Amino acid sequence: MRCWLAIFERHGLSLFGLGFFFEEAPAIPGPLLRQLVTRFPRTLLTTTVQGYEGTGRGFLLKFCASFPHLRQFSLLDPIRWAPGCPLEALVSELLLFGDETFTQSPAGEVTFEAVSQDSWQQQDGLAEAMYQLLSGAHYRTSPLDLRRMMDAPGQHFTCARTSNGVAAAVWRVEEGGLDPALSRAVWAGFRRPRGNLVAQSLAAHGGRPPGGTPFNG
Repeated sequence: MRCWLAIFERHGLSLFGLGFFFEEAPAIPGPLLRQLVTRFPRTLLTTTVQGYEGTGRGFLLKFCASFPHLRQFSLLDPIRWAPGCPLEALVSELLLFGDETFTQSPAGEVTFEAVSQDSWQQQDGLAEAMYQLLSGAHYRTSPLDLRRMMDAPGQHFTCARTSNGVAAAVWRVEEGGLDPALSRAVWAGFRRPRGNLVAQSLAAHGGRPPGGTPFNG
């Protein structure tokens, strides 16, 4: 609470003029939270969005984006570890916690490029920028996704680049290619193999077992 008081004082605002304050606001269902917000002239909603805080990221992308007069504040000084903690810096670097990709808007001519998993060794800056963009735009990213992007089989990537960075990224995953016995089990509802959501959906809605030909989803 003292951290938010300091931020408001720095911007010449008063926290006590608020009608509604809620910490970790994404814990409240969206429709209920919206009703509460509209009942007060000012509200303060807090959450964590950096790293793999999926609920907070979804709150920022889906809920907050719908308010045209939103004012956003960020806590930069750590409160759970000492400033300059080497362990925190190491974890942040390994798991790509940074959001530097969003500090500037892409500008200039756009070129499209197919990116392979070898880019983590050959163009690590490109692969890192793509991952940060994808994780920042998606609210259910986990460290396992970073591992999959690096070395999982059947992954395909395309990026749109400008002179000052990555403007867009597409991550495609091969699905299907199931053997006949497993295909029939999927169609009958007895099996749900991981990594084949599109194939399972086609089997359920199409009324026939998924084919054995892999495809990108």
